[in-house]
Amino acid sequence: MQVGYVKEGNRVIEYLPPNSQYTKEERRLVFFKFYKYYVDKKLRLNAEDIKNGRNIYEVFQNKLKDNTISESLKQFILNSQESMLFNLDDMFLHLVYERSKRANPDAKVSLMGDNIVIRDDENETTPTMLYVSYLKVDKKNFFNSSIVKKQVDDSAKIINETDIKQVYLVYPKQSDFTKHIKLNLLEKVKFNFDEYRVKLVPYSFSFCTNKKLQGDKKCA
Repeated sequence: MQVGYVKEGNRVIEYLPPNSQYTKEERRLVFFKFYKYYVDKKLRLNAEDIKNGRNIYEVFQNKLKDNTISESLKQFILNSQESMLFNLDDMFLHLVYERSKRANPDAKVSLMGDNIVIRDDENETTPTMLYVSYLKVDKKNFFNSSIVKKQVDDSAKIINETDIKQVYLVYPKQSDFTKHIKLNLLEKVKFNFDEYRVKLVPYSFSFCTNKKLQGDKKCA
């Protein structure tokens, strides 16, 4: 799935991260949070910029009127007059990666393909792997998703074949997916239940949709 905008004549078609919990305005804020962590620092917008426009296209066009705009950002916008689209899964992955680094300042946080690995040898904690997908999870029938099923199978393989014994499958928080779900993989792994951990984890975007935080630097 792609997010961003496409301009057709005078019409702007906006593609925002889907989430039934949030309004269109809040989903636009989520998009800009994704954008911040996905692009080079020279292309980023500040908290005031993202409020200045009725849609993503207008926000970028209004930024062109800013006399302090960097040449890099100016050229990026000028080259994106007809469309600006990004891969949603990849953006979500980079957001979780950046926030994982912030949450684990003493650990080595690595982006390995579509996964994130957190190692904290100094504190001798168990290495953790994160599978990250922007996917609506049905907590009652999550194995109906081929993506979730594959990630669970891959998690079992990781636990059996490496020193990683903790795997989190990270998906966007939804109205019916608000709590961690611990999985029992005794038929797939060669360890006792208390020797490994696999969880489905709902990822909340409240840090950037909360109206009290919209102007805060942490949410810019």
